[in-house]
Amino acid sequence: MDLISSTTNEHAGALAAVKLFLSSLGKHQTLVEYINPESFYIKASPGHPLIHSTLAQYVSNTESTFDNFRNNGVETVEVVPLDKRHQEVWVYDNLAAVWMDTETRLDGRVDSTCVNLFTLHKYEKVWKVSAIACEQLRDENIGYEISTDALEIVKPINTLFQHLTNQNWDGFLSILAPGFGASISRPQTTAPSPLVLGPRAFIDRLKEVFATSPGATFEEKIFDFETRRATGTQFAFAWTPFIVDKDDVTQSRGTNVFTLDLGDGRKGGGTDCTWLITGIQDTSRPV
Repeated sequence: MDLISSTTNEHAGALAAVKLFLSSLGKHQTLVEYINPESFYIKASPGHPLIHSTLAQYVSNTESTFDNFRNNGVETVEVVPLDKRHQEVWVYDNLAAVWMDTETRLDGRVDSTCVNLFTLHKYEKVWKVSAIACEQLRDENIGYEISTDALEIVKPINTLFQHLTNQNWDGFLSILAPGFGASISRPQTTAPSPLVLGPRAFIDRLKEVFATSPGATFEEKIFDFETRRATGTQFAFAWTPFIVDKDDVTQSRGTNVFTLDLGDGRKGGGTDCTWLITGIQDTSRPV
């Protein structure tokens, strides 16, 4: 199989995995085959505080919500992917991201519309959802365009990496939003699933890297990044291929998936950026 065919198949496989997961919601199935249950879910809804949970909790809460609808006379409840609207897929190695609009329908009637960023990791040749960022759209935002504020979205990411190089852990932490979570994957290892970390554990892991080479300078550099944000919304996404240099020698190469929250315009990291990072999904290999 040539490289183009392989890449196309991986894109199709990641997209199919998301659709299979969505079609299984609310049916009281064992969804561990579709998700990393310990990883993270975040949702923004107009007029409500952010919801943070694990994917397992999200699935359980969705089951309860769908059951309540049925107990009140609704026969069919479903989350439907909108294939003709803003659907995109990115794949690098064992990491994928899917940008997709969905509708929750009650007996065919649209109850709500969301824009979603699904991140997936590949487990033993099977794509599984490892994070979801979901934002319910206001009526006036349903026909959204893709925002062009890419440099503003990437600004806190670059600031985060500068704090990393300087080992400024307080500055690093200040750019992470409340409820932040990371999923770290290394395809060359035998770990069955990505390592799921909260903010303090994530920083502790980074400190361990620096401790292996006292006095060395580590620098993570992104290139060819892409961002997406639905105009008028508070969530954004960045796909950021990167290299890690140690004392100016490249040690590894990979990709990050960042999700960010604009929220109420809070300041982050001692800069003039207003975005905070809600999640990082990561994969890399030594060069």
